[in-house]
Amino acid sequence: MPDRILIRDLAVECVIGCNAWEREVRQALVFEIDLTRDCSAAGASDDLRDTIDYGAVAQRVTEIAIATEARLIEHLAETVAAALLKEFSIATVRVRLWKPTALAGATRVAVDIERSRA
Repeated sequence: MPDRILIRDLAVECVIGCNAWEREVRQALVFEIDLTRDCSAAGASDDLRDTIDYGAVAQRVTEIAIATEARLIEHLAETVAAALLKEFSIATVRVRLWKPTALAGATRVAVDIERSRA
C-alpha cells in the first residue's frame, strides 16, 4: 500500500452552483484530500523539505475553490486535482468534495475522484 498524506474536513466558503441565487452567495463546501507519495525520506530525516507541506496544500485548495466560482462540484474537484498534481510532488490525488446544502432532505451531496500523473 502506498504512503498517503490525508487532509480531512477542510471547510471552504465559496460561490458554487448553477442556480441564479447560488451565484450571489457563498456556500460551505467540505474537502477531503488524499495525496499519495513515498514518505520514507521524511520519516528518516524529520525534515519538511522531504515531504508535502499539508498547510500549503490546504491553502491552495482554498484559493482554487474561492477563485473558480464553479457551477458544478465535479468541475471544482477536477480543477483542484489537476492543480495539486501539477504543483506538488505527488503520484496520485483523491478529492472528495461535499456540498452540505445541495439537496433538501440529504445531509450532503458529494463527488469523489482520483487522478494520477501520466
